[in-house]
Amino acid sequence: MAKTTKAVAKATTALELTPENVTSTIDNLKAQLAKLKSNVPEAVSTDISYNGTNIKSVAKVSELLEISASIHARAAAYNEETKRYGVEGKVKEFTVADKTVAQWKEIIEKAIFELVNKKQIEQIENAIKRLSKFEDEKTQLQREFEGIVGSASELLA
Repeated sequence: MAKTTKAVAKATTALELTPENVTSTIDNLKAQLAKLKSNVPEAVSTDISYNGTNIKSVAKVSELLEISASIHARAAAYNEETKRYGVEGKVKEFTVADKTVAQWKEIIEKAIFELVNKKQIEQIENAIKRLSKFEDEKTQLQREFEGIVGSASELLA
């Protein structure tokens, strides 16, 4: 692994610093960042509490797995009780904080993904920010314009 890292570092420093190289490198990093972020639905919020613990603030995957296990075990027990008392399909689906088990699965998946990939996302965002200083003025203006138009079109949609 160390050899691979050194080879990558040497390969990137061997590039000549030109506006074209900077722009293409930034475009590649942005594509990598978009791909990484697209693996998780944006609409799913991790800002929800389970037994007094906000999922967004959990810092360990193991803790998220414990929460998920608890939710699934409680749901299985609930479903077993509906069968025992003959009310299966006649009572509301098991929920925790008004979220179904399927919704909790998405929440926990997103939280785990963000924890696992947080460092890589931060590194890519930092590299883009640092490299952007070396883009030519025309490209910087074009990117700024695209960002403004993109934001405006989102508001109008």
